[in-house]
Amino acid sequence: MLRVNVGFPAVMATGIVSVAAAGAGRPWLSWTFFSLAAVFYVWSVIASQRSLDLESFAAVAATAVLGTRIGEAGLHTVAEVLLVAAGAGWIAVWTVVLRSRRFGSPTGTRLLCVVATQAAATLAVVASSRLDVPAFALLAFGIALYPAVVATIPPRELRVGAGDTWITMGALAVSALAAAHVAAVTHEAAVRALARILWAAATAWLPVLVLSELRWPRVGFEPRRWSTVFPLGMYSACSTAVARDAGLVPHAVGVAALWIAVLAWLATAAGAVRRAPA
Repeated sequence: MLRVNVGFPAVMATGIVSVAAAGAGRPWLSWTFFSLAAVFYVWSVIASQRSLDLESFAAVAATAVLGTRIGEAGLHTVAEVLLVAAGAGWIAVWTVVLRSRRFGSPTGTRLLCVVATQAAATLAVVASSRLDVPAFALLAFGIALYPAVVATIPPRELRVGAGDTWITMGALAVSALAAAHVAAVTHEAAVRALARILWAAATAWLPVLVLSELRWPRVGFEPRRWSTVFPLGMYSACSTAVARDAGLVPHAVGVAALWIAVLAWLATAAGAVRRAPA
């Protein structure tokens, strides 16, 4: 029997493909990936043995992403329960990280703190439109946090990074998604403009990241490749959300990005299965 090593980054990647598929109008694909993400989530919770550290933000983000898909399906009570869980986890991880002052290696993984914050902001406003103020506060905090964290990641990560460098784009994409959802509730023109700006900033990262992959190919499976899949799925989700709620972005961009994310997911999942011990 194969023992495939899944974890919360895999849940994040699988869950966001579900959200992206829903936004692109592919419900069958969305619920297929949601079912997988739910299984991975339970599996990861049961198998988790590590103490809290910066990488634990992956668990917060995974909870928020699943809650977002559930909330978008109209199951707001379940989404609110997951929001409480994500919020409690967010506070707990920040408490541990700030007390220990351990921020991990200077890689793209550090940006999980931004991803978790913006994923929680998205879930807050999806779970209840009455939470638009705290959602906007989280959105603003995540945006302010992004440049501070990016500044600690050396450019050489584009050459030697194992896949999590893509979170530099993914953190902006999830910020754009959060802004688009807040704008849909508040109808504030400034927030809509912010969503467009964040989407454009995420888009600007794409040629840099693609060229780095071509210049310094990473052959073979690496668990941190799930942190490549997640940003691709998030780019699709934010593109369709910005297209719907803020204009400017063609809906086809989100659909095209969805299929790229699906292919990346399949390749990463196949690598995980091949590397699994018998």
